[in-house]
Amino acid sequence: EDDSSSATNTAPPFARAAHGSGSPSSPSTTGSAVGLSTRAQLTPVETLRPVEICAHVNALRCEPLHRALRQLVQRLSTHPLNRNWFNAPVDPVALNLPDYFSVIDTPMDLGTIKSKLTNFEYADVEAFAADVRLVFSNALAYNPPKNAVHRAAAEMARDFETDLERAVDKARKAALKTDEHECGLCQGKQCVLCGDKCLTFETPALVCSGPCAQKVRRDQHYHVTRDGSRLWCHKCFLGLKSVIPPPPEASYG
Repeated sequence: EDDSSSATNTAPPFARAAHGSGSPSSPSTTGSAVGLSTRAQLTPVETLRPVEICAHVNALRCEPLHRALRQLVQRLSTHPLNRNWFNAPVDPVALNLPDYFSVIDTPMDLGTIKSKLTNFEYADVEAFAADVRLVFSNALAYNPPKNAVHRAAAEMARDFETDLERAVDKARKAALKTDEHECGLCQGKQCVLCGDKCLTFETPALVCSGPCAQKVRRDQHYHVTRDGSRLWCHKCFLGLKSVIPPPPEASYG
């Protein structure tokens, strides 16, 4: 059973306003509290299982590199030679390619790679690079050399290798800079979770759990469950049922 109040309840612990200052303020009945309240937490860490905490720590440590890799995928997705040929799985029925799966054993596309990056499914750069190379090697294998898709795949594959080498080198230099950094604030000590030292604190990104799935903007009201695991913008909150259902992935034994 979800720990939230009914959809009509806008009591102080559940209604907040997104704000960038991060300074605490007393909650009000209109939900205009600023920052975090001591009566309810936004972090669901205490409710996570060990495997979920491990996944979270891995995501923290991989984020800087994955951010650079997502930029590479975005660059390939919008490449001038890419006419949406490589951005989604090949549909042999729609494209009338009855022999496609007899030629291509392992299909791959940039959209799938982007999703895997978002979910931190790649353990290292080589696994990511292998999937991107597979996208283009499949196109080269199925399409004849004079075909436009074949020519685009060949050139984009070359561009990818150049961009990947540049991105990896940049990430390596950034890691070296972090290792060498030492100041009066961090005293050369690294965070045991993410491995960083001095960080620029930013307003947390709050994403609505409702149908809109949009980021909650600054100074907008939002509603959060008592355990902090889910939140809704005010518009989606008004559309909730009287009893908020558990998350789709939740299971109870």
